[in-house]
Amino acid sequence: MKRKALPTLLLIATLGVIASHLDWKVSENGHLLLIDNRPVDLVGMAKNSWNRLSRSCSTVNSVLKDDPLYKSSSDLIKSYSPPDSNSANIASMISSQNWILAEVEFDSLLPAVVLIRGVDKEQHIIPNGIWSGYTKPWESAPFIRNYLNTQVTDVPRDLTDCFEPNSQSFK
Repeated sequence: MKRKALPTLLLIATLGVIASHLDWKVSENGHLLLIDNRPVDLVGMAKNSWNRLSRSCSTVNSVLKDDPLYKSSSDLIKSYSPPDSNSANIASMISSQNWILAEVEFDSLLPAVVLIRGVDKEQHIIPNGIWSGYTKPWESAPFIRNYLNTQVTDVPRDLTDCFEPNSQSFK
């Protein structure tokens, strides 16, 4: 065999080995890269990275447990669909303008991300602004951000852009 053919054969063999471990899967939610049949959401990872680089969170505030807004929002979530919602455990809560975005886990309900809007000193859960369920194998943050922005078009973009999942359900 000629020495000039070796690099070409090595390249072909390397590409063959790589191709045998990688594949693309197309579903209604988008594309997934399969590495040894393990799904990886490359598009979601890229969207998440771009979001972190391009967003501005200067108008978004964390709502802490000692804040009255935290208690009133938590009570509102707990009373939304009792008795199962009584076990609401807030994983994170952020606010912007008169909007609140809460990440919640329950004992017997699926985890949720809930949009709350304050109107005339009253808080209201936006019924179509609730994400409930798991997102795997998709990256949670971009998947949930897209859902909320599609469902509630007047939510402040900075609020959804600055949402970063903290609960184990979305990691």
